[in-house]
Amino acid sequence: TVGRNVGTSASTAPTAGIFLQYQGWPDSLEYLTEKNGVNFPIDRNRFSHLRVRMYSSVADSAVVFWYRTHSFTSGGNSNFIATQPGWHVYDIDLNATGGSGSGNWSSSNWNGIAIDPVFQAGHTGANIQLDWARLTPATSPTVTINWTASGTNPVSLYLDGDANPSNGTEMLIAQNLSAASGSYAWNTSGLAAGTYYIRAVMGNGTASAYSGPLNVNNAPVLNITAPSTSSGEDYATTVLNTPWTLTSQSQLQTYYNIVNGSFGPNGMQGSSSNNDPQLWFLRNDYAHAIDTSKYHYFNYNMYLQAPPGGIVQGQYPQWNAGPRVIWSPPGPLAWQSTKAIIQWYNRPQRVALDMRTAPLEPGSNVGWTGAPTIFRFDPHEENGDPGSGIMPPFFQLGQVRLTADPTVANGGATTISWAPSKMNGTVSLYYSTSPGGTRTLIGSVPMSNGGYVWQVNGLANGNYWITAQSNDGLNTFSETSVVPLKVTGSHPCPSTFADVPSSSPFYYYISNLYCRKVVEGYSDNSFRPNADASRGELARWIVLARGWALDVGGSPHFSDVPTSDPLYPFIETAFNHGVLSGYADGTFHPYANVTRGQMSKMVVTAMGWPFNTGGGPHFTDVPTSNAFYVYIETIFNHNLVSGYSDNTFRWGNNTTRGQLSKVLWNAISQ
Repeated sequence: TVGRNVGTSASTAPTAGIFLQYQGWPDSLEYLTEKNGVNFPIDRNRFSHLRVRMYSSVADSAVVFWYRTHSFTSGGNSNFIATQPGWHVYDIDLNATGGSGSGNWSSSNWNGIAIDPVFQAGHTGANIQLDWARLTPATSPTVTINWTASGTNPVSLYLDGDANPSNGTEMLIAQNLSAASGSYAWNTSGLAAGTYYIRAVMGNGTASAYSGPLNVNNAPVLNITAPSTSSGEDYATTVLNTPWTLTSQSQLQTYYNIVNGSFGPNGMQGSSSNNDPQLWFLRNDYAHAIDTSKYHYFNYNMYLQAPPGGIVQGQYPQWNAGPRVIWSPPGPLAWQSTKAIIQWYNRPQRVALDMRTAPLEPGSNVGWTGAPTIFRFDPHEENGDPGSGIMPPFFQLGQVRLTADPTVANGGATTISWAPSKMNGTVSLYYSTSPGGTRTLIGSVPMSNGGYVWQVNGLANGNYWITAQSNDGLNTFSETSVVPLKVTGSHPCPSTFADVPSSSPFYYYISNLYCRKVVEGYSDNSFRPNADASRGELARWIVLARGWALDVGGSPHFSDVPTSDPLYPFIETAFNHGVLSGYADGTFHPYANVTRGQMSKMVVTAMGWPFNTGGGPHFTDVPTSNAFYVYIETIFNHNLVSGYSDNTFRWGNNTTRGQLSKVLWNAISQ
């Protein structure tokens, strides 16, 4: 169980392993963003010390084990580490295998690492709590501990989590130090962020004192959200004109073996009626066959409830075989299926697969090619016997996206965005032609911005990985995008959209916004001026049209706009500028159509115009009591909108992309 950063468990056998880094389950599929040892192997030359803050109810000896990918046979282990009852910090040198160790740590890079806190005496039922664990280099910057002493007895220094000697100290830092020296440089490698105290003890403890608080800085960790597997062009939005937000049953062509299915702002939820639940996004849909040469990143967010009965002796009654993606090309059925991933119980997972390279089940000989007309997702494949009644009864599935490579035209603009863990500091952005290649600086901005609009010029067509390096004045952190940004072609201006000829009434407005890098079309060279605009789309266009620096401070503000959503930094920026608000349930509905009333409110607010209701009310269906009255009257008095011949405004009607382009261009041109 987990609470307030402390994991608590009881040992159920003489050996009880806690896996700090998981090496991958045999025969399962690792997804691209999974933080396990298959995707992120441990560099044994760089990381050699494991520090943990752990509570044990018994004295024993712990052992650290390390593993190769997909193997549960230990590749080596440390020597015995004596443990004591209570809270203690243990500094474990993984190169010190000693007489009880095997499999030298430095002999190989490793994929998994685990600690057995009660190994030697083999206590069953011991209470174990783990606050934090850090695998670090052997050395790091030091902090100087100073003291003054009137005696000559040697001094010992201890680390403590509080300034209370009655409950003991947590780790010996150094002993037998000269009292007269008055100083010790301590290597703080491996300490988790937090507040600590140093206790100095002279001789046999007749004299002692505590330091003031030592604050260890929390590193400026961030997560790149664009370019990412989900930030490219979305198949459902582009081809079906309806994103798979799973807010409506109509977004699925059918589903099977699911009961109590319901759809809402946060997606779909339901219960499995047998061991093969199925969600069909395409069912023999020849009109919307998937272009596999373009759309290949499959993204979803899912929560899977543990099976009935809960944990028994530390384990669930059965292991879930996980979700899988299944498809078939047109013509006779030729089922293709990815291997199942491990979907952890009672834990939301954000998953991304590259369908071109995802391992397939035996018999799937075609793979991700051609133009599938069947496309389905099975939330879990329960591996108990059919009818056993132990399959997970409940799942929640958020937005599903099947996306193309994140792409920008040479001469165009793209947004690099990130989710920061802290607001102070700066982020420097770089591009490179390989994940570990030579980096070229793009620019530096405040970390709190959460994003940067990059004007791409002069780059050869190809793939570019983006690295974000954050610095808060004390620590630095680097992350490289999981997938590259594809630079291709050029950004012709004026625009040449196939469905917006120069004779179109919207050509002037769309072309001007396009040349300002505010709006973009689709990969088929269309703009779709008559398609309905979405709430999130309007937020993005407003932020780009106003030239606002991206600002995700205080976010996320909406439960249905996670940091992985490409619209996230724009919606958060618009929110922080007071342009928009959500619904009472904490959602925003980013892919819902934006109405004429909502558009009026957002544009007036974004432009900062004072209310102007002169001559109003102008429309019979917008009385003064209407929530949008002051905004509709103001935008009307700015000559940006007009009504219909029956003297109505129809404020609840949807706004098209062409209409929105006209209003927005005229607004920023005033």
